[in-house]
Amino acid sequence: MVIQRLVEEDVVEQNERVEGLLASPFKATTTHDPKLKLEPFTPIIDSSDDIQPPLVQAIFQGDADEVQTLLYKQEDVNCQDHERRSPLHAAAYCGEADIVDALILSGARVNIKDNKWLTPLHRACCSGRHRGNIAASPSRCKRTRQKLADSASRSVSEQRAPMCRIPHPTPGKRKCNRQIRMVELLLKQGASVNAFDKKERRAIHWAACMGHMDVVRTLVKHKAELNARDKEMYTPLHAAAASGKANIVRLLLEYGVEVDAVNSYGNTPLHVACFNGRELVVIELLPAGANINASNHKGLTPLHYASASTHGATCLEELVAGGANINARSRDGRTPLHMTAIHGRFTRAQALIDNGAVVDCPDNEGCTPLHIAARYGHDLLIGTLVSLGADPKRQGTSAMTPLHVAALHGYTECCRKLLLEGTSLDMPDDNGRTCVHMAACGGNECLELLMSFGADFKIADNTGRLPIHYAAIKTRPQCLTTLLAAGSSLLQTPAKSLLQESINDPKVSPLHLVAYHGHDACLSLLLKFVTDVNCRDENGQTPLHLAAFFGHGECVVLCLQNGAIVTLQDRDCQRTAVHCAAYGGHTHCLRLILESGGPTCVDVFDAEERTPLMVAVANQHTDCVMLLLEAGASVNTSDAHGRTAAFASAVVGHEDCVNALIDRGAIVVHRDKNGKTPLHLAAANGHIGVLTSLLQYTRLPVDTLVDKFGYTPLHWACYNGHETSVDLLLEQGKQKEFFGNLFSPLHCAVLQNTDACAESLLTHFGSRIVHSRDRKGRTPIHAAAFYNNIDCVQILLNHKAEVNVVDSSGRTPLIFAAMNGQCNVLELLIENSADVTVHDMEKNSALHYTCLREHDTAALIILEKSNEPDIIHATNNDLKTPLHISAKNGMVAVVHNLLMKGANVLAEDTNGHTAALACCPNNDVADCLALILSVMPLSINDSVQSFRFSDVINMSLGPGAHMMNQRPSDYSDSLHGSTDLTRDQSAGSYQSSDSDFY
Repeated sequence: MVIQRLVEEDVVEQNERVEGLLASPFKATTTHDPKLKLEPFTPIIDSSDDIQPPLVQAIFQGDADEVQTLLYKQEDVNCQDHERRSPLHAAAYCGEADIVDALILSGARVNIKDNKWLTPLHRACCSGRHRGNIAASPSRCKRTRQKLADSASRSVSEQRAPMCRIPHPTPGKRKCNRQIRMVELLLKQGASVNAFDKKERRAIHWAACMGHMDVVRTLVKHKAELNARDKEMYTPLHAAAASGKANIVRLLLEYGVEVDAVNSYGNTPLHVACFNGRELVVIELLPAGANINASNHKGLTPLHYASASTHGATCLEELVAGGANINARSRDGRTPLHMTAIHGRFTRAQALIDNGAVVDCPDNEGCTPLHIAARYGHDLLIGTLVSLGADPKRQGTSAMTPLHVAALHGYTECCRKLLLEGTSLDMPDDNGRTCVHMAACGGNECLELLMSFGADFKIADNTGRLPIHYAAIKTRPQCLTTLLAAGSSLLQTPAKSLLQESINDPKVSPLHLVAYHGHDACLSLLLKFVTDVNCRDENGQTPLHLAAFFGHGECVVLCLQNGAIVTLQDRDCQRTAVHCAAYGGHTHCLRLILESGGPTCVDVFDAEERTPLMVAVANQHTDCVMLLLEAGASVNTSDAHGRTAAFASAVVGHEDCVNALIDRGAIVVHRDKNGKTPLHLAAANGHIGVLTSLLQYTRLPVDTLVDKFGYTPLHWACYNGHETSVDLLLEQGKQKEFFGNLFSPLHCAVLQNTDACAESLLTHFGSRIVHSRDRKGRTPIHAAAFYNNIDCVQILLNHKAEVNVVDSSGRTPLIFAAMNGQCNVLELLIENSADVTVHDMEKNSALHYTCLREHDTAALIILEKSNEPDIIHATNNDLKTPLHISAKNGMVAVVHNLLMKGANVLAEDTNGHTAALACCPNNDVADCLALILSVMPLSINDSVQSFRFSDVINMSLGPGAHMMNQRPSDYSDSLHGSTDLTRDQSAGSYQSSDSDFY
């Protein structure tokens, strides 16, 4: 955790920052508590005088004549510099009361604010602190006063500006407190005593921080708010406590301020005083009733801060004498004794223990003060704590002992003291790690010390790791040397990889670890102790595989020099080191491996029969591609799917790679197992540059290049909407008719709503292609209508597409639009004379389908736009009318509209059910209802029927929300059977066979 700074830097004169309280022994944090001498304001004058207004320059130069002259010349007395500070800010800041008076008489605004919203009153309250920075020397101040006196002695006629005259300071005034004069003068002229800056600090905050008692009294006299709070809820008492102004604290307490006011972090003035080591303030606050055990938002008391603060020793004594709770715990379970352990305050630790502090009190993570002291290397404090009863064998977080913690962070002296106290050397933590594991990470000195005491370096942790694994992963060559010299095994006891999480992950040796991370110095050392550099992990990977995959050139060199075999393949993917280097694009490593392995390693297959060249092309590593080609890699070798490296370049769109392959004799019309060529893939992906290069070397007519399912590159380009590819293919094509699958490129274009591709096709082939049919008799307008591609429908209609054309099932484009509820297309087709009475082979019309699919809006559009009465009474093969279907599906608005148009309520379907009985959930319920109605008295039956009909006519309408189970076979299913170009129509899908490319 980080102790929140208690006082804003602009408020306190001297501040301490304590960072990084131990959250975990494994989490390295910085702790420092420097004293910062902070300026409450940035200097009002810059190093370059020419950027200040002339009047401000004159004030800081102490040139009374120049000030007088500028005022006489009516220089803007409210001019502002680049930080919006006025001459009155400057005069108040410098403590020149006479100049302040003159400026106010000349019209200076007393409540003017700079860019930090500081008023002249704020500046006056800090007056005198920076005079050494602004007035270069006391002689300059003396000259300033003399010039002011000389200018004041001039006659009125000489001055010619009596209201701007700077009065001569009398000896009495000279002795007067200039700050009081300035403050009183500003307040008398209307300065707001409670004006706040951007951090909402009042003038009294600044006066309290600076220790100006008379100024504070004056401000209080003018109704300054004593308990005023800034943005972080600091009061003037906080400011005085932070800066150690005990006289101001005493004065404010006499005025009755709130002694335990808390800021936004929950800190009281007593917290602030203890944090900054202000013992005189503590002495004032405690008798005034300050809560000695007050805790802030993190549960820290003043004693916690006094224990940690650099200058808090005296404060701690006062708090202990005042009865502070010695064992108070913060929210993370830390006591004041823990705080002393962070910074090694062994004297304060002694005092706390003498006054009853629990020496082995654990925090929320189980760490005792001894753990904390071991974490930060405070060996003197460790000795103090142990001598006072701390248990060196106590386990803390993750069951680590203080020896674990000290060894992990490399504190040799701490380890020595703990060892001398009899700490167990081989005690494991929760992960089975001993102190030797920790020392292998922490440093060789600790490791040698532990081994000299007889620590066992052959113990493995819960995942099988030896200390040598930790030394390897942490790049500790000296630790490796020590362990190897002592006889630690490199290969006999493999360990779970430190890079993996699962317990089922493969195990690796230290040799693999250093190769993975590129620790060439450690690898060089380890190779001296192994005879087999080709040792494998559970995946069959050698150190050379790992070094090549991650591009660690020095490690690759070391492996090759020690006899690494280049052509060894791993167990799962059958990749060689050449594959690994090509995959990562590590040209340097690849060159080294090729030089070592020779021609035999260039075209080795992996598990999917891919060569390193294919891998390099697929990952767009041009330099690796060129290197492999120079080494003689075969460009026409195909993988398990029948694809060559040219296929990979067509998919990724790497023009340089495909040109290099073509130059080496790559066959651009090579077919894979699905009959596709690189041209198909380049067209499908819209890689115009690659497609251009391939077309230049294609001898066969591009129109005739069909895959296993009859699709040409033009089909693919249209389906994916690549207009430029379509245009290029049309320019290269020589055919005037569509070739290949009857589901034409125009079908593909309008199906995906790529109107630009459709326009290109129509321009090239002419309007006659709008009548082309697929194997189910469907034209392009059928496809466009089904998917609501209204732009394409309009284009097809403009080219004389037949609006009432029927497919082999008797369905028109209007029926297809109705099936999917495509309202926009419905309106467009009806406006273009689409026949709403046409029905398919099942005698379902467009209105039937809108009711079957519960498309209320589409049904209402047909009823509104159509003047054909026959569609209302039309029946399908089941003798169901639209009223039957809409009633069953609860389409209230449609039923109402049908009844208003005269739909026959007595029409019966093949089951003998009327529309009323069709509302029943199933036929059995309908039969029961029919029986009940048949035995009802005639008068009741008539009245019920009369009521129901009138109720339906006059009821308020609302959309139905029920779904019916019966649906006709939709266009989507049948259309995709022949048009889904992302799927092969054989036993295997295109997606699976082309998984590397799509």
